[in-house]
Order: sequence, then structure tokens, then C-alpha cells
Amino acid sequence: MLKKFGEIYKLFRESRKITLREIEHKGISRSQLSRFEKGETDLTITKFLLALEQINVPIEEFMFAANDFKRDHFYQLIDEVKQCFLKRNVAKLHKMLIKLMENDDLSIFSTIEIIFLKIKLQELSNEEYFSDTDINRITNYLFSVDYWGMFEILLFGNIMYIFNHETFLLLSKEMLHRTEFYHDIPSYRRVIASMALNAFIICIERDYLTDAKYFEKQISHFYFDESEIYERLIFTYARSFYEFKKEQTTKSILKMRKVIGFMRAAECEKLAERYEEHLIKILAPLSDDK
Repeated sequence: MLKKFGEIYKLFRESRKITLREIEHKGISRSQLSRFEKGETDLTITKFLLALEQINVPIEEFMFAANDFKRDHFYQLIDEVKQCFLKRNVAKLHKMLIKLMENDDLSIFSTIEIIFLKIKLQELSNEEYFSDTDINRITNYLFSVDYWGMFEILLFGNIMYIFNHETFLLLSKEMLHRTEFYHDIPSYRRVIASMALNAFIICIERDYLTDAKYFEKQISHFYFDESEIYERLIFTYARSFYEFKKEQTTKSILKMRKVIGFMRAAECEKLAERYEEHLIKILAPLSDDK
């Protein structure tokens, strides 16, 4: 990995036509940087970040290249799980779980990924896979992390529905509090906003409308602009859902249908189908009463 970092740095530097001599005047010696590019020595994190700054390469871009232009392991795991859900492929998801369990990695992150797969497998198969002990382990881990990174955000965002409401509420508020300094980073901002929108909808579904109002207020602080169409559509749908839960008006149903119509117009068929199913589910009790 050390050699690879140096090689990748050299590729970025040379592609920008920047010489070692131009960088050495910025606090790093030419010989040290040359040895780093050859994989002969390491750089301190301070000097490494400084070296990246001199060739105008963000750390995220560099690490993406270092990972062979693939997203990190947990991102890839989530993408594979999503594909299993789209295809209702229980067998593949089960194989993924077995493969992780057979791995010799005993780190906390490996353990959490195993529990994550158990939760998703139970959701897809309707068979029991995870235990209260598993949930407690994830809960304790999330509360122990002072500043949530993308791993914690994605983990909680994909399983938030399995927690009892008290724990769910505490963790959701912690998510917003412990990630507030990421809100100006576009990639983080969108994921955090999506988690907050899901929390808003879950509170409405559980009839905790006061808690839902809290998340509505927090989401409004994101000030979604016109380029954030997805977030604005989901927020509009969620607000209409809240209105429906509170007042049972035909107007609120029409608003939700209108949002789904916009999704279809944008050719987001799977997204439209998802919210169409959600709308049918919340309207079902009304049909039963007739």
C-alpha cells in the first residue's frame, strides 16, 4: 500500500505538470518526496496532506484512486445488499453473510458488518437472524463514537427502523449532532439529509407526531436548493404525509400523489413504485373502514 500511495501521487503530480522542485519549497524536501513516490519511505500525515494540497488533489479523490477507483468496502456491501433487495435474492444475501462470518477478521467493524447483514437478511427473508444482543452491540458502538463518519451514518441510516422508538430517537438526534460539521461537504450533506428525512417519515409512521415535528424543523435548516430535487420531493411527500396523519385530508393525499407523479415524470420508476406502495399502505386502513 505504501508503494501504491507513492505511485498514485506521482501520477497525479505528473498529470498536472508539477515538478518536485515546485513542491519542495512548500515544506517538503525534494528527496523525501522522491523516495515517497518510489515507495522507499513514508510521509507523516501532516506532510502527506500538505503534499496533496500542492497538487490540488482532495484526500477523498486520492483515496478513491488508491482503492482502484472503487468505493470503500462498506459502500460496496450496501450496494450489494440493495441489489439483493431489488431482485429479492435471499440466497445471495445469505452467502454474503456466511462469507463474512467465515472471515478471520475479529475487528469491531467486521462484527458490526455481520450484524448489519443479519438485520437485512431478516428483513428480506422474514426469518430470524439477529438477536437483542446484536442490537445492543450496535447501539453501544454508535453511542461510543464522538464524531460520526460515513461508516456510522450509513450503518444507522440503513437499519434505523429496527430500534425501539426511544433508542431510535436518541440515535437520530445524535446523528444530527455528531455530524453537523459535515453539512458543508456535499456528499456528506446529502446522506445526512436523507437519514433525517427517513427519521421524519418513521416518526410519522409510528404516530410520534411531536418527534416528527422536531425532524421537520431540523430538515428545514438544510435549505435544499433547486439542484437538490430528490431531497425536495421527499421532504414535500413527508410533509404531506404528516398533514394526512394529523388531519386525514384529501388534499394531503393529492399532494403525495403529485410528488409520485413528479418521480414518474423524471423516469425514477423504482423510486415512484416505492412511494406508491407506501401510499397504498397508509391508505389501506381507510379502505377497511368502508
